[in-house]
Formats: sequence, C-alpha cells, structure tokens
Amino acid sequence: MSDTSNKSTFLIKSTKNSSFGTGFCVYKDEKGSFLVTAAHVVNACGKENLQVDVHNATLLHISNDDDIIDLALIYVEGLTDTVALKLSDEIAQEGDAFGIDGFRPHKSDQYRQEPLQGSIKKVYPILSRATNEKVTTYDLKIGDEDTIEKGYSGSAVVSTQTGLVIAIATDRKTNGKQAYATPATYLKSIWEEMPETLFESNQMNNPYKGLHSFEYEDRENYYGRETESKKIAQTIKTTKLFTLLGASGSGKSSLLFAGIVPALEEDGVEIVDFRPFGNPFKSLASVFISTLYPDELKQMKKERELTNDLQNGDIEAIQLVEKFQEKRGVKKLYIIIDQFEELFTLTKEQKDRNSFLDQLLSIINSELNVTLIISMRADFLAHLSYYEPFISVYDAHPNKTLSLLNTKSLQEVIEQPALKYGVTFQDGLVDRIIGEIEGQAGQLPLLEFALDQLWVHKEGRTISFDTLKQIGSISKSISHYADSAYSRYPNIENSIKRVFINLVTIGDETDTKKRAKLDEFKKEDIETITLLANERLIVTNKDEIEIVHEALIREWQELKDWINEYRDFLQWQERVREDRSFYEENGEKKEDLLRDSKLLVAKDFLGSFSIMVSKAIFRVIV
Repeated sequence: MSDTSNKSTFLIKSTKNSSFGTGFCVYKDEKGSFLVTAAHVVNACGKENLQVDVHNATLLHISNDDDIIDLALIYVEGLTDTVALKLSDEIAQEGDAFGIDGFRPHKSDQYRQEPLQGSIKKVYPILSRATNEKVTTYDLKIGDEDTIEKGYSGSAVVSTQTGLVIAIATDRKTNGKQAYATPATYLKSIWEEMPETLFESNQMNNPYKGLHSFEYEDRENYYGRETESKKIAQTIKTTKLFTLLGASGSGKSSLLFAGIVPALEEDGVEIVDFRPFGNPFKSLASVFISTLYPDELKQMKKERELTNDLQNGDIEAIQLVEKFQEKRGVKKLYIIIDQFEELFTLTKEQKDRNSFLDQLLSIINSELNVTLIISMRADFLAHLSYYEPFISVYDAHPNKTLSLLNTKSLQEVIEQPALKYGVTFQDGLVDRIIGEIEGQAGQLPLLEFALDQLWVHKEGRTISFDTLKQIGSISKSISHYADSAYSRYPNIENSIKRVFINLVTIGDETDTKKRAKLDEFKKEDIETITLLANERLIVTNKDEIEIVHEALIREWQELKDWINEYRDFLQWQERVREDRSFYEENGEKKEDLLRDSKLLVAKDFLGSFSIMVSKAIFRVIV
C-alpha cells in the first residue's frame, strides 16, 4: 500500500509483489502520467508486470546499461492526479544538498514513504560498457554509511537549492550499501522525443523586485495579497469603474499586474494598460493605435491625429473601444490606468484634465462590455472633486484603499520567494525585518529593496544577520545603496545632482517623481544617465527617463537636501516650462516668453543656478 500524499512520487512494484522501487512523474497528458524510474527496478519487477498503485504500467524506454545510465521511462494510464517535477539540465557540484522521497519496506506488502537528506559526495566520469563513452555519475552522501535502501531506487534526487531534480537515485550493490545517482540530463539519451520544457536552468534568478513593481511575469513570486487579489477581481467583473487607492509605496501597481490581472484572465477577455504621463490623450491613443492601424508606417502619423482628436473632443474614447473590440473579437475589455495621479502632476491645464476625464466618462457610461480600472495615490483623491461630473460617477462605483500588510502577509512576502530556490533566513531574522518595517508607510518598496540587496549579498543558501549588516538596516538600505553608488562617481557630482533634481516635481505637500526627455539634458549628462541606469537608480524608456521609485525621494537624504537647496529654482523652472508650452501652443515667439520682470528673474536664476539649468530651459532663456 503506497502513500500517495506526494502526488509526484509513486511506488512501483511487480504484480507478483516480488520486487519494488520508486518512480516520479515528469510529464502527464489527459489519460495518464509519464514516470521516470531506475532501469534495474523495471528489470527486477519484470517488464510485463509493472504496477503503480492499482494501475498497470507500460515500459516506453529503458537504458541498455543499467550499471551506469540506470534509467527507464514508464507510462501509467489512469494515473492522472499527479504533479510533474522539473528536471535540471546541468551537472551538480560536490557538496550540493538534496532530498529524496522513496519507499521504505515495513511489514509484508506494506510500504511507507519517507524522506532522506544528503549531499553530492563525489562527481566523476565512468566508462559505459554499452556505449564505450564516459558518463558522469554521482556518489551520494546519506547518513553515516552513505547508503540507500532497496525501495529508494528510482527516486528523484531533488536539489534543496533550486527544487529541481538533479539525478535519479540507485544502489549498485545488492546489499544496498552504496548510494549512487544518474544525472537527470541523461534521460535524453533514452527518451529522444522528450519535451524540452521538462528542463529548467539551475540558475537562481533574484525573486525580489527591489524598487521595481511586480509585473504580470512576476506573478509566481507575488505573495501577501492573494486573497485580496481574488476578491477585488470578483468586484471588478461586476462594475464599469473600479478605483484602487493607496499611499505611495503601498503596492498598488504590483497588486494590479501580478495579483488582479491573472485573476481576471479567461477566454474572450483582453486587458490593456497605460499611464497618463505628460499627455494622457497620447497615452490613451497608444493603447488602440496598433490594432486600428496595423501599418506601422502610418501609426506614428495616426497617433498624432488621434491624440489631437481626443484632446479636442472630435472623437470619443468609446468609439475607439468599440472598434478595438470589433477588430479583435473581444467579449470583455479591461482598461487599466496606472499611476493616475500623473494626470494632476504632469498635465498642467485644468481644461485638459477635465477633457480627459470626459473621455473616460464616455467609456464608463457606455453599454459596451468594458471596465475601467484606475490606480491612484490616495492623497490625490481630492483632485477628482474639482470636476463634479467625474467625482459623482466615482462615488457611485466601488473602490478599495490598500491597507498595510499584516505580520503574516509580510512573512509570506519575505520567505516564500526565497524558499522556491531552497534559500532560507537565519532564525529570528524574519522577525527582525518585520519588526523594523511593520506599520510604516511605504513599507513595501523599502522591504523589496532590502530583500533584493540581502539576496545579492547572501552567502550560500542562507540569508543571515551578517548579510543584513552589510546593507545597513532595512529602513536605511535604499539610502545606504544610493550613497554607495553616488560615492563611486566623485568626478561627476554636479551632473548627478542636475539629473536628479530635474526628475522631481515640487509639490505643495509632497514632492513626486516625473518623466523627462533625454534631449532636455546637457550632452555631459547623457553618460551620467547611463551610469545611474546601470546602478538602477533611474529607469530609461526609449527617449525618456525617471527616478526608479518615489521611495528614493523620501528616503535618500542627499537627494532631499538637493531638492530643498534648489526648491525655489525648480519651481521657477517649472513655471518657465508651462509658459513655454502655452506660447508654443498659441504660436507666440520665444522672445515673448520672458519680458520685463520675468526676464530679470530669469537672469537672476541663471546667474545663481546656471550649472543646474536644464538644456531645454537654457534654450528658452538664451
């Protein structure tokens, strides 16, 4: 009687109960499962007498040299409640730790699945008599005598570091006093048509995001808000507008794309997203342009035309939605607008903000099967109240304000991504980390950045208190990292300062990040921008750049000091930008921009802060 609680590992025995071993699932189809085991298990049981649980098994492939490449593949029709293990395509190293699940014999016809722990004792080549070629093999270290018992032959040798099957266990002595293993990659030598997707790389990719948000592709490493994601997704499916609110650093974008979006996916559903940036009409047009105009040569021209039509009200956004759904055969469309506060920080004219909100209202009030999802910093909610038609619709639809994560959720965020790679935290360290950030606003970017740095500086498979000492405290890890990066470039301090302060929007209560175009910076700043991007302090996207996260503005004291030093200058520079936009839109000349007192003020700022003036503003003044 086998214990099937482990749905990847199964007892293989002879129908006559004379021999047995272990097999594990590597692939499955609708009718059954493909199990790997040891060739000598198959030979001992009898190729025609193989049984897994109550199912008869069919031998598909077997090695010719079971002394060296001791592998076989069987198919078990009817065995469908299984979990396939992933295989490592790389050779293990001496000292690599592993776990084995096999079946230990007890009373007559009774078997118990029990785990073993060990490590790779020796890696060496051995000559195969069947092929006359050298084959890599492993000696295993298990317990004091380095042995495995009879029932463990054919078991998966699973790396505790990566969770991948690195080898198939076997014993080559009849008394079971030796433990060996065949590297998993040799399965290819007997199963030529095996799917390549069965293998994964041993490389441990950093599962933490640092200051970057979790994207859809990161959903397998997203923890802490799983239940919340499903509940919000159910609400979104029944409404035309949903607004996700939260403080800066509360994890709104991550929840949207790694939590909610996967829960919304189903047949006939399409999900598109954009950010307002400096021109929300252009951002909205960009969502539909490639579908409406497949010719890439026409897209740029059409995008400009569509942007102007949306801004002037000559076309309604719902018309684009209707054409989009028709062309793509979409039954349900979700439109996500992330970082909606950019509509208020980067779009300066109230009439443009109101016009854009009107376009969104055309979508919300339509009969089409489309839902608008907005994420926004909670402190910008008051800005919606300036336009009554939209705030009244907002009040009539559901919204959610994110709270801080509790202790249990924080523990999942910290531990679970690492455990996938067999990496653990030293006892007491997780409690120490949680104690430092629990209850703090902006806790998630601080936490993710610290975890990213702990991962980078870890030794072996344990993240320790010593690792934490290397990066400073959790709350100071961002500042510590930025200070270290800044100190590496003493010859370009002014350029670094100039780049950063020109990526900040000065607010009445809160300073925020903003996007800027590369051509706004001086020639000598372009190399600096590249260096800062390599240091992951800023993000580049085509011809635009921005600070990687507003947590850097909050936490890095050096940057806070620069902003305060140049606050008046930055506010003046922003006013000049706004005036320039106004004059350009109305066909005025550059020389009309700065006259009389404005010109005197400009000359005064230019004299005092010339080293910090952006190239774009410098061109306006001189």
